[in-house]
Amino acid sequence: MRGEPADHRSDIFSFGCVLYEMLSGQVAFRRDNAVETMNAILKEEPPEFSGPDRAGFPPGLERIARKCLEKAPEQRLQSASELAFAIEALSGVSTPRAPESPVKPRATRRRAAIAAGLLLTIMGAFAVRLAVRKAPAATVPLFRRLSFRRGTIYSARFTPDGKSLIYGAEWEGKPLQ
Repeated sequence: MRGEPADHRSDIFSFGCVLYEMLSGQVAFRRDNAVETMNAILKEEPPEFSGPDRAGFPPGLERIARKCLEKAPEQRLQSASELAFAIEALSGVSTPRAPESPVKPRATRRRAAIAAGLLLTIMGAFAVRLAVRKAPAATVPLFRRLSFRRGTIYSARFTPDGKSLIYGAEWEGKPLQ
């Protein structure tokens, strides 16, 4: 919106918007019209999480969502791997660095299952959200040639019903009609 080039941190911001909506149940920057929404994205912070549903997720997840929604790209999480590390740290599960014994303690398996379940839930909710949201059906415009004369058309406007066109034109060098 500022006209700056988009980079991978724009994707981090977009992920933050989706994560915020999934956690809070509301769109982070929704306002009454597009101009107010863009202004909110540029200048305002999303509302605090509230409500009875908040108890169902760790507070660290809210911090991750807010870090993804930082206004300045350099203050956001800088990469998808950094984001994955933050979520991993939140879940208490980390990627092993060295080979482990084949028998894992029960608590580690449980944490891994919870982390996998959380990740699958987030991905599933996102997929359902995309599937439910349908794009409005686009109508194909009908074009009809209005004149075969040469000239310049000025001030063309559609009538309020959208079915007719009113215009002024200079045809073949004659005055405006």
